[in-house]
Parts: sequence; structure tokens; C-alpha cells
Amino acid sequence: MSVPGVIFEDLIVLGFSTDEGDRAHAGSVRAYSAITGDLVWQFNSLPRPGEMGSETWADGALERAGGANNWTGMALDAERELVFVPTGSATPDFYGASRPGDNLFANCLLALDARTGELRWYFQAVRHDLWDRDLPSPPTLVEMERSGVVIDAVAVTTKSGHLFVFDRDTGESLYDIAEVSAPPSDLPGEQASPTQPMSSVAFTRQSFETTRRSREATDFVENLIRDLDQRPWATPSVAGTLFYPAYDGGAEWGARPSTRMATDSS
Repeated sequence: MSVPGVIFEDLIVLGFSTDEGDRAHAGSVRAYSAITGDLVWQFNSLPRPGEMGSETWADGALERAGGANNWTGMALDAERELVFVPTGSATPDFYGASRPGDNLFANCLLALDARTGELRWYFQAVRHDLWDRDLPSPPTLVEMERSGVVIDAVAVTTKSGHLFVFDRDTGESLYDIAEVSAPPSDLPGEQASPTQPMSSVAFTRQSFETTRRSREATDFVENLIRDLDQRPWATPSVAGTLFYPAYDGGAEWGARPSTRMATDSS
């Protein structure tokens, strides 16, 4: 485990961490009795064959896949008896020839019934993730006012530097989400998703900017990236790809307090 779970009445709801390669375990969210330790319910965030979501995987892919686990933490709305669960990417990272399809429920925000584990609604932020751009931080429960009406909402940030905000009850997005075209892959066997959802709210730059510190530095960087694919949602490629923000954010799970750097683990 990388984070603690949440407590709802006499239940403790847990995710788990796992490897990101071909030895990764299949993701699930589990609730245990805090009194007896017995398993009360389990939602398979990496669906088993025949379960809801399995239709978004090619035949046989689920037997080889792992991940779609909750490693970042959850948020509980006890009044609504809802637990909001972000999920990781499907494995292996960066190359998905062994897992054709959209790969539900990887890269999703799940709204689960805290008492039963039943899925109320979900949103998938990245389809067939090839960039390790899973949801990197716990959701935040917020209130938003629209036309004089206060809406109970849940917000989640992404490694691509976007913010998604949803009505907690319905899963309706409170900001526009565009369906944008995504480039195909040139890697053998890879079938990238032709489109991806993109929030209208971005909190980081969405394109790489070459340094202007000095002429030498500018020339060095421009020569280094000249032949790299820099298109939005460009997939890993034979020639090389520069994707920005990188898979460490955008948003991330946490930061070292003394440096405020999410990638500083020293």
C-alpha cells in the first residue's frame, strides 16, 4: 500500500500499489470489516472476463494485464455514502500492444457505493494509456455555485495539467470536455486510441518551450528535439517523442516540503 484507505462506518476501504510492468497485479478496491477483518465487498477496477468494462479489452488481453489499481488515495462523501476512487494506468506502461482497447477502468475516477461497492458512475481521463498519465492525486470534494445554485462536486487533477470537476451525484462534468483527435502509433502491434478527452481547464503549460537562457543553450535544445514528435497526445515512437507535461506532472501525488518539488525524492 502507498496510501491509507478511508473509513466508512465500520468499513475500511483500501486500494494497493503494484508493479507497473508485466508482473503487475490486477487492480481492485476492497472494503473490509474493521471489526472482524472480513472482506465485505470488492470492485474489480481491472475487470475480470465477463464483468462490466471487460468489453473494452480485446479477447485474451485481461489475462495478461495488470494495474488500474488505486495508489493515490480516495475521497469519501459519508452523507451520500459515496467513495471516489482514482485509478492507475493499465500495464505495461508505454506500450499497449498486449492490451488493445480503451482499457476500462484504468485512468478513471470511480464513484462507488461505500456500503456495497456498486459502481454509480465513472469517467475515464485517458483511453488506452501509453504515457503513464494515470490520475496522480486524491480527489477533492468541493462546492461550486452555478446560476445561484450550489453544487456538491468532486475535482480531480491530471498529470497532463488539467482539472476535471463533476457533480458528485450524476457524474456530469461542470466544465466543458472536448473530444480531441490523437495521432496513431507507428510501433508494431500498437493501436492507440483515435481520440482523447480534454478538459477546458488547464493549470500548466500545454506545450514545450525552448530555453532562452543563452544562444548556446537554445541551439543545444533545439537540435536535441528537432526530430521528436511534439504533437499533443503523440505516442511513444521509433523516432522519439517529446510529450509535455511529462508523466511526473502536471499534478502529482505529493511533494518534498523543503523544495516543493513533486519529483524530488532525495
